[in-house]
Amino acid sequence: MGTLYLQVQAGPVRVLLQAAGVHEVLDSAAGTAARGHVQWRDAVLPAITLGSFFGFDKVQPTASVVYGATPEQSPVVFLVDRVDGLRDIDMREWKRLPALPAEVTQFFDAAYVAPGQAILSYRLCDGIDPGLFGIAAVDPVVGLPDGVVA
Repeated sequence: MGTLYLQVQAGPVRVLLQAAGVHEVLDSAAGTAARGHVQWRDAVLPAITLGSFFGFDKVQPTASVVYGATPEQSPVVFLVDRVDGLRDIDMREWKRLPALPAEVTQFFDAAYVAPGQAILSYRLCDGIDPGLFGIAAVDPVVGLPDGVVA
């Protein structure tokens, strides 16, 4: 048995998130993103619309994944087109990343092709900093930047 990952989709891109870091999966896009932040329970979290981040037009996320790769890391909310489900992936099944632009490789560290399929999925690096997505982390005590309402 390998490690469990949650596979999500943004446009044609499939991303694998370590399942242990998933706090919650919501059927619809979480709340209303205000300048890249959403209200989740009693916290204001950075929100990243993966489809927009990858440069796809007409993005309409249908699901939200609250994710923090490590216990020390504040979670972020990934707004995604679809949640495909859990994948049990053995460490021997990971492949090297194909040639990708340098600005993309900082987010992913391996690729996976499901047996019998020609679909490539990318593993998100552990401990990814929301700032790399252009979203500032929110101090939970201070809240949203001035003038922003969740």
